[in-house]
Amino acid sequence: MQSDVDGILAVYEDHITQNEPYEMLGISNVEALIPSLPKEFVTKYVHKKEKLGIKTRAIFPDSQFSTAYDKHVYKGIDKKFQPNMKFIPKEKFPYNCEITIYGQDKVSIINFQKDVLIGVIIEEKTIADMMRMMFELAWMGADVQNEAKS
Repeated sequence: MQSDVDGILAVYEDHITQNEPYEMLGISNVEALIPSLPKEFVTKYVHKKEKLGIKTRAIFPDSQFSTAYDKHVYKGIDKKFQPNMKFIPKEKFPYNCEITIYGQDKVSIINFQKDVLIGVIIEEKTIADMMRMMFELAWMGADVQNEAKS
């Protein structure tokens, strides 16, 4: 029988089973996520992304952990495969889950709270395209948030 963590790891494995390089888009609370995953899995996952040529853009809550995420989790990874990150106010946008748009037509949604550990993969182009548009809107909005702080 698969544990809840094994199911979540299976979703992450799907991110790195694509046959060609792509740009992964994610909205995640990595400060809550990373401690819930086995460290060796995270290391293998990041190296596999580099090997496959997967580039990443991500939106994270603004925290000390998140802003240093690339330096710790992507340590030793070629700079061109380190994530391009933007940050949003964690007080204004508190969340403990992750949405990842990946491959040509996939979206994964993961809730990594211990009491509700669940992951879902949706494989459908229209939904993936809509989620890409929503990500781009949030990406642009993160710029507005950062300009307002300046």
